[in-house]
Amino acid sequence: MLVFISARNGIGVGLIYIGLGVWISKNNNSVMKWKMSSIVIVNIILYIILMFEMDFIYGKYVLDDSSCFMILPFLSVMIFVFALKISVPYSKEDSIKIRKISTYLYCLHPVFNDYVGTILFKIYNNYIMRFVVVLGLCFMTWIVT
Repeated sequence: MLVFISARNGIGVGLIYIGLGVWISKNNNSVMKWKMSSIVIVNIILYIILMFEMDFIYGKYVLDDSSCFMILPFLSVMIFVFALKISVPYSKEDSIKIRKISTYLYCLHPVFNDYVGTILFKIYNNYIMRFVVVLGLCFMTWIVT
């Protein structure tokens, strides 16, 4: 049995995201003080770099499934900074509901994806249907509990 079949495990990638998250959370972080237009421009530039990197990597023989790109953590951080800068008016009750939905999605999607999603994919060969069904099952579980 292979222990690490992908580079996208918590050890290989998780530490990068945790480190960048801690860096963002610091009060004296200069990125959080940027104007919204600067953040959007940086996001666009990083996305273009990601497209070039994807074009370069795909078609080459690599050990992983070619989904671990060098620029992706930085793009993810900048998208997160963008999301933090947007003000969304919602109540504390809505925030609690959203947090619970998020927890259900995070904890249940691997189970539903492994069992229900794999069966659906073998029958229909459609990733979108698999995504919608797994998402729907997570929401139904949240509603029932």
